[in-house]
Amino acid sequence: MIQRAAFTPDSRRVIAPGHTGELLVWSTADGSELKKVKLSDTSLVWAAVSPTGHLFAATDPLGKLWILDARNYQVLKTIELEKGAGEDSSALVAFTRDRRYLVTVSLSGKVKVFASGN
Repeated sequence: MIQRAAFTPDSRRVIAPGHTGELLVWSTADGSELKKVKLSDTSLVWAAVSPTGHLFAATDPLGKLWILDARNYQVLKTIELEKGAGEDSSALVAFTRDRRYLVTVSLSGKVKVFASGN
């Protein structure tokens, strides 16, 4: 079941965290699936698109954050947020306007800021 989705700035694609550990990407023109990117062995919790549309980010409940190139779907960086944090590790991920940073907020309110790498 899809619980969250994010549009790219040009509104041509929509991404969503999948319950099977895949980042799902669809075309908004016709609803066709463009890509499934397997990131985790568990469900993904959140997905975000950078303001420029060049980066995607996703988190899982085991404390991992992935940053992907939105053009070729390649993982640019994997960050371990908090080993063993379980469900508390990543409730939300968002990019800053300039796409240089990502912020994660856990269910308990812990805020972390990371360089996006691009």
